[in-house]
Amino acid sequence: MIGDRWGVTDGETRLTYGCDAFVVDPTLEAWRGASVAADPATVWSWVRQIRLAPYSYDWIDNLGRRSPRERSDLPDPQAGDPFTASAGRSLGRVLAVDPGRELTARIMGVAMSYLVVPQDGGGTRLLLKLAGRPPRGTATLVCLGDLPMARRQLLNLRDLAEGALRARVEPEALVLGTANPRDRRHGPRAGRRPRIRPSLVLGTANRPGARQICRARGRSAVPARQFAVHLRCRTRRFRFMPLVAGPGRLARRRAPRGAAAARPADRVGRMVDLDIGAAKRGRRAYSFDDIAIVPSRRTRDPEEVSTAWQIDAYRFDLPVLAAPMDSVMSPATAIALGRFGGLGVLDLEGLWTRYDDPEPLLAEIASLDPVAANARMQEIYAEPIKRELITARLNEVREAGVTVAGALSPQRTKQFADVVVQAGVDLFVIRGTTVSAEHVSGQAEPLNLKEFIYELDVPVIVGGCATYQAALHLMRTGAAGVLVGFGGGAAHTTRSVLGISVPMASAVADVAAARRDYLDESGGRYVHVIADGSIGRSGDIAKAVACGADAIMIGSPLARAHEAPGRGFHWGAEAWHAELPRGERVELGSIGSLESVLFGPSTVPDGTMNLIGALKRAMATTGYTELKEFQRVEVVVG
Repeated sequence: MIGDRWGVTDGETRLTYGCDAFVVDPTLEAWRGASVAADPATVWSWVRQIRLAPYSYDWIDNLGRRSPRERSDLPDPQAGDPFTASAGRSLGRVLAVDPGRELTARIMGVAMSYLVVPQDGGGTRLLLKLAGRPPRGTATLVCLGDLPMARRQLLNLRDLAEGALRARVEPEALVLGTANPRDRRHGPRAGRRPRIRPSLVLGTANRPGARQICRARGRSAVPARQFAVHLRCRTRRFRFMPLVAGPGRLARRRAPRGAAAARPADRVGRMVDLDIGAAKRGRRAYSFDDIAIVPSRRTRDPEEVSTAWQIDAYRFDLPVLAAPMDSVMSPATAIALGRFGGLGVLDLEGLWTRYDDPEPLLAEIASLDPVAANARMQEIYAEPIKRELITARLNEVREAGVTVAGALSPQRTKQFADVVVQAGVDLFVIRGTTVSAEHVSGQAEPLNLKEFIYELDVPVIVGGCATYQAALHLMRTGAAGVLVGFGGGAAHTTRSVLGISVPMASAVADVAAARRDYLDESGGRYVHVIADGSIGRSGDIAKAVACGADAIMIGSPLARAHEAPGRGFHWGAEAWHAELPRGERVELGSIGSLESVLFGPSTVPDGTMNLIGALKRAMATTGYTELKEFQRVEVVVG
C-alpha cells in the first residue's frame, strides 16, 4: 500500500503490536518510526503526554493552539481514558497500556500502538503502527493522509525527548589544570553536589544520549590532569549545551526552550564554540588520535565477528575500498583486492588511462629526487586521457569476475561518464578534495549532481565532504554513498596550502548524523558513509566505524603492500595538479604482501598489518559482531 511505511525496517513491521489484538483482518496497516537519542523512560514520558495534545501540525489538528513543550508529571494512562485532545476537547479512547513500553488507543475507527524499544548501546526507537478496517477503496487515502501527520508527531516527540534529556544537566565551570576547583555554587543547593560525568561531543551523531550525558557514579573520561569539571543539575529551565576542554575559554550559551532549537544543523554550530579572538569563534573538533573506544561488559570471539557490508546490490566481505591513486591501485591490484572481499577503485584519470604501459613511469616516479618529484609528475601526467584505455582497464577488471569501480573528478565527470558507463562499471565514484552539490561557476556550466545521478543507471559514491550540511545536500542528490574527508591523508598538504582541514572523528560523526536525519526525511533511504582520509593504521579503521562509518577508503596502508604499483612510495592526484599541487610523494616502504596487510600475520606492532584482524578483535573486545552494531560503541575523548 502506498504510504504504509516511513522510517521503519522490515523487522520492525514484523513485530507484534498491541493494536493487532483489536483489529481482525485489517484492510489498513501502516508503520512509522523514528530514532531518539534519549533513554526509553524519557521517550515514554512524552508518549503518555499525547493525552494533552496531538503534537503534530498544531495549526491543523489542534486548531492553532501550541502543544505543550513542558513535561507534565502525568501518571500512566489507563484503559478507557481519553487518548488525546484537540483544542481542549477529548478525542479517542485508550485501549491498553504496557507502562513504559506501549500505548494502544483507538481514534476515528483506527487502532494505533506507540511502541518504545530500547537500543543496544543507547538510544531508543519510537514506533507507531496503525490498523483499521476502512473500505478498501479509501484505505490508501487514509494511509496517505496519516503519513505527514504521524511523521510530524514522531519527529516532535523525538525532539522534545532529546531536549528534555539535555535539560537535565547544565555545565557551570570548567577549570584547566590539575588542581581541584572551588565550589562556585551558592544558595540552598550548595551542599547538594551530584557526581556527574560529562560527555564531550564529537559531532551531531555523537550528541548526548542517556548514557552519554551523565553517570551517577564514575569519573570524567578525560584525565584529571587536563581539567576538572563541576556540574550543577537543573531541570526544565535550560537545555543542555555540551562542553569541551581545550585551549581558550569555554563558550557556554543557553539554548532556547523547546524543540525549535533541536535540529542537528543548528547544533553543529553551537556545539562547542570557543573564542579564537574578539571577532571570531570556532568549534572544537576531534581527530581519530583524540578519541578511544571503550570496552563493554560483554566480549566475543573474533571468529564470530562479521565485517561484511553491502551497498546497493553489491555485498563485500571487507569494509575496505582502495583509494583511486596510482601508487595504490592498478588493474591487477584491484582484481586482487576484489578477490579478497574488498573493492578496488581505479583512478580513471591516472597513468593507467594515459599510457599503454605505465610501469616504466611508475618506476621513474619512485626513483625521483624529492625536490624534483612534483615538477616531473606534472610533466608525466600532462599526457591526455585516452577513452579507449578507460574501457580497456575497466574490462580487464570485469573479466576477472570482481566488482568494477572507477573514479573521476567532478571536473571530468561529464567528459568521460559515457565511456565509463558503457564499459560496464558497477560503482561510479566521483571523488575530489571536496565536492559540493551547489558548485557555482561563472565560466562554465557546473556538474549538476542531482540530474547526473538521476539519469545514471549505476549507483554513485560521491565526496569528499566534512560537514553535516554538505553531506545532507549530497545525500539529497541520490548518491548511494558519501565519502567523508579530503582523501590522501598521508600524502596531501591541503591544510598547509589552502588552510582547509577538518579532523576526521568529528567529520564522520557529523555526516553520520546527516545520514540518520536523511533516513527520516526520505522515508527510509539509507546512504552509506565512507571515511576517506587520515586512516593509516588499524586502530583508525575501528574508530572510523565507531564514529558512524559503514566502510573506509584507504590508500597509504595498501601502498605498503609488495604488490602496490608505487613500489613503497605513495602519492595522490593532488601531487601532480598542474597549477597548485597540494600533495607530495612520500616514502612509506614495503612491509608485506597485500594478503598480510589485510589479514596478517603481522610482523610489526604499529597497526600497519592485519588490518581486518585488528578490526575484528576491536569489535570482539567490545562485544559486537556486526559493523552496524559496532557504530553504537562508546568512545571517550582523552
